[in-house]
Amino acid sequence: MMNIPKLHKDPNGPSPFILLELPESKTSAKIYTFGAHVVSFEVDEDEKLWMSSLSVLDGSGPVRGGVPIAFPQFADEGPLTQMHGFARESTWDVIEGSSSNVTLGLKDSDETRAKWPHSFSLLYEIKLLPKGIVLHLKVRNTDEKSFTFSGCLHTYFKFDNALGVALHGFRKTAFADKADRRKEKVQDGPIEVKKEADKSARDAGVKHGFVDRIHYNSPNNFQFIECNSGKVLYNICQSDSWTDTTVYNPYLGDKQGPTFPDFDDDGYLYTICCEPTLSERNAITLDPGSEWEGKQEILVPEN
Repeated sequence: MMNIPKLHKDPNGPSPFILLELPESKTSAKIYTFGAHVVSFEVDEDEKLWMSSLSVLDGSGPVRGGVPIAFPQFADEGPLTQMHGFARESTWDVIEGSSSNVTLGLKDSDETRAKWPHSFSLLYEIKLLPKGIVLHLKVRNTDEKSFTFSGCLHTYFKFDNALGVALHGFRKTAFADKADRRKEKVQDGPIEVKKEADKSARDAGVKHGFVDRIHYNSPNNFQFIECNSGKVLYNICQSDSWTDTTVYNPYLGDKQGPTFPDFDDDGYLYTICCEPTLSERNAITLDPGSEWEGKQEILVPEN
């Protein structure tokens, strides 16, 4: 008999939520059934995921922050008009779980088929580790014909000072710089937000830049490290099946002001996204009955 985790009511949220805990390591997570959205991941009572204070939380739109799921389309790279697809704005079923892990599921419906005419099944397992979390997405083709999809786990990492950290692991990797007309470039060292945003602004001939790049066929192990102290803040590992990685921070050139009402104007100071990605370039075609799966693992070192 499957165990079904308890659903908690949230009068200020878009749906009920599941709370996962590993008390012995003081590790916890909160997941809404709306979007199967991980909105909190704490270690030692310290939040590790950034959430916008302006995020829509009434179910009328996607939640800003945490870990949104993009499926069946990454960003605007595909036929759907809905940015990042519909998975992050759908209500998922709770399949099974325990006090420290849960699996949620989403299947096609009349509503999804009106947007994307395919039958599918998604399973998403969130599992706590001591000082860590594993996010495991499975996609199955339940249709009678093949389909092609892209997507990502849009993980918003939280920092006390995002401008004082560097993301290591991308040296000599090719990327498309969306802050500079999608020009293809090669990363020459760790990614620091201000340095990279200013470089993209100079290249694009604009006053303020931002960081938004897709690293194609990227490595799968990364570290966020404080620049001054050398302290490792996060160790990140993703499966090879996530062929690409997206890195994002709006800095001063993106998601500012009233045209982006769900993103704090000072949000760039506190978050950097490091997203396991299937871009349109490396989109997956699944035959009927076939399955794809991808994982992201986040560990918080003891320093």
